[in-house]
Amino acid sequence: MALFALFQLLLLAGALPQLQEHFIPIGFVHACEIMILVSLPIFWLEATVRLAWLERGRLTRNRVIYCILFCVIPPLRLGLTPASAKHWVWLPGLSWVMPGRPLARRIAKSLSIPMIVIALLILPALALEFVFQKFVAGHTWAQLVLDVTTRVIWLAFAIELVVMVAVSRRKVEHCTRHWVDVLIVLFPLVSFLRVFRLGVLVRTTRLASLARTYRLRAVAFRLLRAILLLRVLDRVSLSFAERRLESLRNQIDKHKRSIHELSEEIEELEADIAARKIQKGQACPTDQGPSS
Repeated sequence: MALFALFQLLLLAGALPQLQEHFIPIGFVHACEIMILVSLPIFWLEATVRLAWLERGRLTRNRVIYCILFCVIPPLRLGLTPASAKHWVWLPGLSWVMPGRPLARRIAKSLSIPMIVIALLILPALALEFVFQKFVAGHTWAQLVLDVTTRVIWLAFAIELVVMVAVSRRKVEHCTRHWVDVLIVLFPLVSFLRVFRLGVLVRTTRLASLARTYRLRAVAFRLLRAILLLRVLDRVSLSFAERRLESLRNQIDKHKRSIHELSEEIEELEADIAARKIQKGQACPTDQGPSS
């Protein structure tokens, strides 16, 4: 079920609304939408079995709320802990792990560089969008590259967010502190709800409504890329700050070792000087004979 929850994110990336009407074959988008709808009852069935039989008598209000949430947002199923082992969660590639700050820091550190590399893909996408706008308008493959790049970046951010929420014990607090990442993931889904297609039901305004829909989508994706660019800059600056902090700490450790070595050398020299003074004092006569 955890792997299936991640597969739901992949389907969502394929079903995201397009910038224009023919970037990605519309049949592919509809297929992803159908697979999402077909797979939802599987999560509903699991939640029903858990709440009604498997975990009866051990339920808490928070657990019931979380089960309802992953019925609505299946990728959240990744963070569900078994009732018999509430302090453990199963993650692909890590097996059973205990959520908490140490695990969250370790995963965040391991994901930082790959996420920066993926997020930097937004730079060529922005170049295609604004610098080579006429070129993109005249070449379908460039439009396809632009759309696929945005989907890949969104998918990476979505996977990172879901995994980090899964390994955090205070999930709401994590989402609050990382609200930019939550905005990046949720923003395209607003258009995915097809709110803007309500006017399509009126045949007389079908073409006008479609035109407005795709204009709104284009604006939405430009705003998403702007947010992604800001996030890239933030991640790069954060990565630089963390590396600088680690470098300064290493320098402090190095200087501490040097100071410790110097202190030992000073103690040895002081002991040697004190011993020599004692020897010199013993060698010199302390009593002088009577003068003649």
